[in-house]
Amino acid sequence: MTTYLLSIGIILLVDVPQGQKSPGKTDVHAEVNSFVHSERLPKAQSVNILFQLPSEDLFVFWVDYGDANEVYSRATGLKRQNKIGWLAFRDSESLDLNHFHHYDIDSADSLLFAGYFWRMLESSDLPVYRYALLPVLVKDKDTPAETLKRIAEGLHTFIDPHLAHLMLTNEKVRVRRDILTLIANLPVFRGDAYRKVRQDAKNLLSKNAK
Repeated sequence: MTTYLLSIGIILLVDVPQGQKSPGKTDVHAEVNSFVHSERLPKAQSVNILFQLPSEDLFVFWVDYGDANEVYSRATGLKRQNKIGWLAFRDSESLDLNHFHHYDIDSADSLLFAGYFWRMLESSDLPVYRYALLPVLVKDKDTPAETLKRIAEGLHTFIDPHLAHLMLTNEKVRVRRDILTLIANLPVFRGDAYRKVRQDAKNLLSKNAK
């Protein structure tokens, strides 16, 4: 709750949201629209903002594209200050996704590593948090080791074998015994989806010990 003093002497109390969903395309930032247009996705639909932090100039957005046979393809992107790019694609058009501009994380993206941002995005759109943001963080060489460790800890309560295997492709993870130990000790759930990644992590621990 933030207090504003108006010129006529009345005190107005206004709730200022720290993170919120946008009601639709009327709130789409002009730069987001311009970026999506420049990417030339086939038969792109209207852009939708699904999460925004205007005070940080941060927008998470998505756009459907292609021919809707059963479901449209979808691209999810991120704008953060002067940077913009795609986080993830759900593509059924057989596009070469390497031709598109993906969001490149660097050391200035500290907000993307913050727990409070993760919680807000997760509550706004769980699939985007789990299957768009986290994989991008795991794959990027500039993601801090402590952030990668928190992601590994999260794998103990949310089953995601793809993300776990992806972690072992990160060079920081491959040499950090504390993170490898977390992965090597992932719990056994029904079907044991973590069996292979646990063994791979144990093999890396043994290799690093030599």
